[in-house]
Amino acid sequence: MGPVVAQHINRFFSEAHNQAVIEQLLNQGKVQVLQQLVATRSNGLAGKVFVVTGTLNSMTRDEAKAAIKQSGGKVTGGVSAKTDFLVYGDKPGSKLDKARSLEIELLDEAAFIELLSRN
Repeated sequence: MGPVVAQHINRFFSEAHNQAVIEQLLNQGKVQVLQQLVATRSNGLAGKVFVVTGTLNSMTRDEAKAAIKQSGGKVTGGVSAKTDFLVYGDKPGSKLDKARSLEIELLDEAAFIELLSRN
C-alpha cells in the first residue's frame, strides 16, 4: 500500500458517516472476523524500537506513533544504540544525523507506510 492509498483509507475512517456505520456493525457483532484479523496482525513490530522525527505528510507524528504501538512496537523520543528504526519526514533535524552515525535503519514516510502494511 502506498501513501495515496493510506491517505484514502485514513480519510474514509475519519468521516463521521463511516464511523457511525462501523460502530453500528461493531454493536451488531458483524465485524468479529475483522477484529480477530487486526489482533493477529498487530504484533508484527513486537520488540522493535522506533523514533519518529520531522513532519510527515499523510499523518501526524502522534498517528504514526499510535500505528507503531498498535503493531507491537515501542516509540522513544531519542535515538540510541537500542533504536531499530528512525521514521523521518521533512526537516528531521539532528536525530537523522545521529541515526546515520549509529547505522540505524532509516525509513522515509513511504517506507514506513509500507512497513506498517506488512505488519
